Amino acid sequence: MRLTVVILVMLICVGCYNHTDSPLLDVTLPNRSVTISQLQELTSPLETMVIEQEIVVLGRVTATDEGGNFYKSIVVEDETGALELLVGEYNLARLYPEGLTLALRLRGCAACYRYGVLQVGSSRASYEADGVDYLESRERIDEVIIRGDDVEPIPPAKRQIAEFTTAECGRLVEVDSLMLVGSSSIDTLQGETLDMARWRGYALFRDNRGDTLVVYTRESADFAMSLIPHECLSLSGVLQYGKYSSLGNYYQLKLRYAEDCAIY
Repeated sequence: MRLTVVILVMLICVGCYNHTDSPLLDVTLPNRSVTISQLQELTSPLETMVIEQEIVVLGRVTATDEGGNFYKSIVVEDETGALELLVGEYNLARLYPEGLTLALRLRGCAACYRYGVLQVGSSRASYEADGVDYLESRERIDEVIIRGDDVEPIPPAKRQIAEFTTAECGRLVEVDSLMLVGSSSIDTLQGETLDMARWRGYALFRDNRGDTLVVYTRESADFAMSLIPHECLSLSGVLQYGKYSSLGNYYQLKLRYAEDCAIY
């Protein structure tokens, strides 16, 4: 009886050992058919396009819904450019962490530009406004997104405001030597001053060359109600382009979370 128990324990231990040491199955991603910059060239800046060809892009996740400033979307970047994929689910940071390799099979998806960023998702109904909608069903999401098994976050590209180009919109960038000069979060008519400015809404920054950058933060972002530091800052985020009040066309940065702001 005692010998039988010993043998059983040994078998269980061997089984556990083999299970633990078994290598994870390799994930084979489909081959890339176009780069993101090539997809950008195929997409009109004036209207929504439905992708009818078998198009596959490869890249790494640079932004998710972690921090709450991106809503139901992930930003994917390769060595040539970036796009924002609208995904109709929550907790995307858990499913697609930053740095994860992805392949996106885009046949049947819609694509258009918003704030200078190439957005990809589902087609909207014909009676709705132009643009793209979220990939809604889990089945459809899994058709489009193939997850790799490699996670290596992409560091932000260091840029000065004067160096920005619209071709870089969607990419993760870092800008140094920034000072806060304005904010939509304060009401000057009520006596509020710039030292009371918070991240929510629009904040204006100026670098040491006198160039201006707008930073936008959603009301529901985790750090929206945090005070903006008044030191010289280094900010990282996803680059956008649009119009802001009297500034006309401008470059805009969308931070991912509070850690994207650092004292310079």
